[in-house]
Amino acid sequence: MCDGGCPLRRRNGHETEGGTEYRVLGQSRRDFIAQSTLAAIAAVLTSSLVGACGDGEIGGIGPTAPPVLDEGFTIRIADFPALQQVGGIARVNADAANPIAVSRLGQSTFVALSMICPHAGYKPISITSTGFRCPNHNALFAPDGNWTGGQRTKDLQSYPTSYNAGAGTLTIG
Repeated sequence: MCDGGCPLRRRNGHETEGGTEYRVLGQSRRDFIAQSTLAAIAAVLTSSLVGACGDGEIGGIGPTAPPVLDEGFTIRIADFPALQQVGGIARVNADAANPIAVSRLGQSTFVALSMICPHAGYKPISITSTGFRCPNHNALFAPDGNWTGGQRTKDLQSYPTSYNAGAGTLTIG
């Protein structure tokens, strides 16, 4: 019999030490690695197909067509302090179906943007110090609505604007 210094040997699929035979119970190393690899692949596929495409609500709506502005409206720039300076962004309507923000890109240049994420319809997306961010997908958008990072998607839907500097108003749509 071995005093512990003898190497283990394999005989008929069993481990042996000296004259004593040890039987390995459970699945083989090969089976364990194969099953673990398949489980890891399944987890990656499941998270990329399901977890990354929800809209944050049960029964998600999936990608949506760009929102249509039924009728235009006019705002007073003075009513939105953020819009009184270049670089400012403000939500300009409380319409839950189609929330709209305005970014002031220049002294007399404005852009009106839908606050609905073009990836899967999450609304409203958040206004940040650098533009917009979808809190559900982490898609990032510049103040002009162009996609800049995070979840890959299209640019934000924009609407035509007309600025009347004399009256201090902006017509959207």
